[in-house]
Amino acid sequence: MEIYHVILIAVAAAIVLIYFIMPTLIYKTAFGSRYDKNPKLKYFTAQDFKLVEQTVETECNGVALRGAIYSKKPSVFCKNLVIFQHGMGPGHAAYMTEIAALANAGHAVLALDSFGCNLSEGKKLKGFYAATECVIAAYNFAKNNKFLKDKPVYLMGHSWGGYAVCCATTQIKVEGVIAISAPVSPTRALAGVAKAPFFNPVFRVLNRAHCGRNGNANAVKALQKSQVNALLIHGEKDLVVKLFSSVAHVAKGKNVTKFIDKEKYHNPYNTVEAEKLLHELNVALMDNYEQSYFNNFDFKAATEQDSVVMQQIKQFLKK
Repeated sequence: MEIYHVILIAVAAAIVLIYFIMPTLIYKTAFGSRYDKNPKLKYFTAQDFKLVEQTVETECNGVALRGAIYSKKPSVFCKNLVIFQHGMGPGHAAYMTEIAALANAGHAVLALDSFGCNLSEGKKLKGFYAATECVIAAYNFAKNNKFLKDKPVYLMGHSWGGYAVCCATTQIKVEGVIAISAPVSPTRALAGVAKAPFFNPVFRVLNRAHCGRNGNANAVKALQKSQVNALLIHGEKDLVVKLFSSVAHVAKGKNVTKFIDKEKYHNPYNTVEAEKLLHELNVALMDNYEQSYFNNFDFKAATEQDSVVMQQIKQFLKK
């Protein structure tokens, strides 16, 4: 065999190897470890908002999931139950401002940390569909709780959690779903991170290997199948979940209400100014700023809510 044939074979083998290695590394980076609170950051608590907090623990696939029920008054007196599912990160603690807004509007809010996140057990996140399993576990907990079982249930989630609450609607009966910055599918979400859609076949294999037959569940198809009323919120400038690959862009039907904010990025429930501060905070974390920067950072301003977006959510929950 001539030398250039050997070189061609070696190059082809290297390309094939890279094709499988790169998406595997991306998947492992995203889901192969735990997400706990960052000690540099401030996380608001129920006490900061003067909420009633009841700790919760349940089990899903042999893993203990933990969180809490939040409300302004004892949950037995609340009209609705909102199951809140967080995005990728240190669990629901990063969303206490939004949870407090729901509680202050008169709802009981049940928020569990997903596999491998903050309060819950697990050495890693497991996979994209795992958040949907967490939503279903929260629902089953509520239906076995004497104070919650008869309440109308709504689902609300952001990003990874937005995808999860949409997918869960085919398996549990709820009054409505609010999905914010939600990707259509795990494959689209991972391909967006990789900026390489040609990795999609490998991502599909990885999703199924880690989460079984539901590993590649499509959030838009779930909404079409369940026909549950859905409020879909997205920022037109979102760089994490691009608008064209979002549930808010793709989903259609009489059961769907969309709210696309032209000025927002990945956290459209926040004001434009708050999103800018969050961007600065992320840069500081990536560049490993000194702790003094974080000690002086205005976390309250960085979580300031957009009253227009939050009003859309509150009106939807009143239907």
